[in-house]
Amino acid sequence: ILWDINAFDQWGVELGKQLGGPIDAALADNNTSPGSDEITNSWIKKYQSLNAK
Repeated sequence: ILWDINAFDQWGVELGKQLGGPIDAALADNNTSPGSDEITNSWIKKYQSLNAK
């Protein structure tokens, strides 16, 4: 449980969708997420570099 949120209850699922949506779009577009912090964007860039073909 992170931030006192159960990821498996409905509220946690909805929050996960909101937080994950921009990251999913960034991964699909081979871009970074403008609303994310630098650490998250560095992980996105690392993922993209490892999956570049």
